[in-house]
Amino acid sequence: MKDIRPTQIRMARAALGWSIKDLSEKTNLHRNTIYAAEKKGAIVSEATSNLLRNIFQENGLMLIDQDEFGPGIRHKQPTP
Repeated sequence: MKDIRPTQIRMARAALGWSIKDLSEKTNLHRNTIYAAEKKGAIVSEATSNLLRNIFQENGLMLIDQDEFGPGIRHKQPTP
């Protein structure tokens, strides 16, 4: 699994309508850790990257590592 990108964190939060505080409460990460990861591009640990990916996936998002348009997110298709 690849590192989560700062833009993916921002996009995922926006898609879910979450503030940094909301994400902090859902992950138990300090707000400064989230702020640094998405605003300053600070490198996060593999554990933090996995935690963020998991919380976004649990809430209906897929993180796209890289395609011809770059990294991103998308909503999962609901299962019939």
